[in-house]
Amino acid sequence: MLEIDKFVIADNFVYGLTGEANENYDGNYFAYDLANNSVKTFEQESDYFDFLTTKNLDIKPDYKDFSYYYRQHWSGWRFWILP
Repeated sequence: MLEIDKFVIADNFVYGLTGEANENYDGNYFAYDLANNSVKTFEQESDYFDFLTTKNLDIKPDYKDFSYYYRQHWSGWRFWILP
């Protein structure tokens, strides 16, 4: 299990900061490749930034938590049609 703290969704990647309760994963940073269905974790910030740079991803994005993305998706009209 990989606990995700804050993240960004961009260019077929979900990447960001891991939480503290991770099983079978080491590192403070992660990148999940949506196209390949693979996850990579990083212990060092420099390795993480190197990876983001090679994939042309923003190395200083505005990370958000799950509730932010949930509200973005389910707010407005979708809220009113929920049972």
